[in-house]
Amino acid sequence: RVGFWDALDCVGVNAYWTLRPGGRNLPPADLPAALDAGWTSVIDELDRFRSDAGLPEMPVVFTEIGYTWRRNGTVQPWAGTGFWLRLPEEDEHPELFVWGSEPLDLDERAEAIRALDRVLGRREGPELLAGLLWWKLTSIPGHREIEPFVAVLGDPGETDLFRALRELADRPPAADDGTGADRPDGVLGSGFQDP
Repeated sequence: RVGFWDALDCVGVNAYWTLRPGGRNLPPADLPAALDAGWTSVIDELDRFRSDAGLPEMPVVFTEIGYTWRRNGTVQPWAGTGFWLRLPEEDEHPELFVWGSEPLDLDERAEAIRALDRVLGRREGPELLAGLLWWKLTSIPGHREIEPFVAVLGDPGETDLFRALRELADRPPAADDGTGADRPDGVLGSGFQDP
C-alpha cells in the first residue's frame, strides 16, 4: 500500500509488457489484432490497479516505453540483447530467438503504438494515459550500433513510428464520463512535434 497517493498527480509505470505471444509464425496481417489484444489486457490491468488502489481517475504516465527496431520486439520488449527459447505448444518445435539477430523491422514498434491508440480510443470512463516517455530518442544515427531501442530523429525510416506517436498525442480525450474531468495536461494533447 502507498500512503501518499493523494499527494501525487499521476502514477508512473514502465511499459515493457509482453503484447503478444512469441512465435515466428504470426502472419503480418494478424499483428494488429494481436497487439490490440495485448494492449487491451494491459489497459484492463491498469484500470483494475487504479480501482483497487482507490484511484479510479488517477492518470497514468508511461515513464518509459520503447521497442527494439527488430522483428518480434513486442514479444519481450525489455530484451534488446541475449536470447529466449520459446517452449513449444502441442505439435510445435521450440524456437530460439537471438534478439540481436532478429531481422530489422521498424513497423512492429510503430504498430504497437497504433494499437495502443486504438485500444485507448475504444475505452470508456476516466482518461487513463496522461503521457509517455519514449526510450530512446536520439539525433545520432550511430547510436543504433550500441542501443537496440533507439529511434533516430529525422531518419526517414522512423516516419511510421513518429506518425503513430503524433496520432496518439493528438487523440481526442475519452468521451465525457460525467465527472467533469478533462484530460490532464501532459504529453498527450500537447501537440507532439515531428523531429
